[in-house]
Amino acid sequence: MRYLGSLFEKLSNDLQSSVKIMDLVSSYGIIYTLKLCDLTWSQLIDFYVEDNRLKRHLWGDIEKFYTDRIQDTHKYKFYLLDSSKPAIEFAKKMNLCEQGYAFDLKHDSLTDELKDIVPCEIF
Repeated sequence: MRYLGSLFEKLSNDLQSSVKIMDLVSSYGIIYTLKLCDLTWSQLIDFYVEDNRLKRHLWGDIEKFYTDRIQDTHKYKFYLLDSSKPAIEFAKKMNLCEQGYAFDLKHDSLTDELKDIVPCEIF
């Protein structure tokens, strides 16, 4: 995140506007979570894991973990794509993205909506 965070900051400053970021294979919005919650990988893992076992959390505790940490989001607009619908639904529920799409890069065709989010020559 040290490198990505610096890149995001530079792009935002150079463009003098918010930066649209399409995160392919985004899982649960990990990159956005680390950046906007100002967390390290270790802090995020420590919330979910203790002594190599998953911790059991009430849903309210999970929501609080994210909402208490999310910082100003106007600089970045994350659009998440992942084949896991539960992962995308979680990211949307926690406000970890502008929009999330359950999408299989190998089998699904790109929609015009996705192409319009981040115009790019690769599409």
